[in-house]
Amino acid sequence: MSISSTSIVWVGFHEEGFLALKYLLEKNYPVTAIFTLNEEASGKRAAVRDFSKLAEKYKVRLVEVSHINDESSVAELKELSPNILFVIGWSQILSKDVLSIASDYTIGAHASLLPKNRGSAPINWSLINGELVTGNTLIELSEEVDAGAVLSQRKFQITLYDSCHTLYQKVAVSNRDMIVDFLMKYHSSNVEKKEQKIAGLPVLPRRRPQDGLINWQQSAKKIYDFIRALTKPYPGAFSYLGGKKVYLWKASYSESSHINGLGRFSEFYYSFEPELCSVRVECMQGSILIHQIEVEGEGMYFGADLHDRLKGVLQFDE
Repeated sequence: MSISSTSIVWVGFHEEGFLALKYLLEKNYPVTAIFTLNEEASGKRAAVRDFSKLAEKYKVRLVEVSHINDESSVAELKELSPNILFVIGWSQILSKDVLSIASDYTIGAHASLLPKNRGSAPINWSLINGELVTGNTLIELSEEVDAGAVLSQRKFQITLYDSCHTLYQKVAVSNRDMIVDFLMKYHSSNVEKKEQKIAGLPVLPRRRPQDGLINWQQSAKKIYDFIRALTKPYPGAFSYLGGKKVYLWKASYSESSHINGLGRFSEFYYSFEPELCSVRVECMQGSILIHQIEVEGEGMYFGADLHDRLKGVLQFDE
């Protein structure tokens, strides 16, 4: 089947799919429409990417929806009658009706090495759980969540220098590469599928903003993993200071600790580069260096402002 005779419809709102879609449009793949969340629905999601400029530049129909399973959404998808429906970076589970619309393939991606880490927020959970390796999997979507046949898979390391943001950058690149590879195989009628064995494997639970409370009784490494798993574009890891919620957006991890007292501020580090200024917080088995915080009702603090805000304060609320 030639590329020109194939109809592709794209469904997505998350940054993990933007790079792949941009590449397909640049290379003149036949993307006939882009479905994304409307303003109200996207305001409830993290890591939202605006697809409207891409649609405008490449003169592709843009359909903004509140839910992909709504009657109006289904009607528009059926009208387009795609050969391939790509659902990349989309949190809503597709109905049986939507799954049946594409004539050849309905394809999604899940940011883990399936069947491991099926379920919600796999990148965030991989960091929270201290995993050293994760990846991304292209699958044929099915009624059961993250259970469809595997079409392609990419593996990458999780280093101490990664955050949810850098890992999703790796996911975005792998989405592009796997989708291009799939389309080459599709057009040469050479697509291979591998069925998953999911029996007995757990499904990751959904994460909510209130789940970001830091437990200062944990080791410094676990707290560091927690902070970098929830930093922007996600809702953030937080603690309390004088009863005010404090988000920790940027932090470092040290294997050494200086004094006893979990959650205590022990040292201030100064630099002529504001983003390098920090405050040491004592933890079990090491310490955390805070570089940027946001105090609810006050705003963002880093550099000299961070030091001024925390001077005279002994520690986070217990």
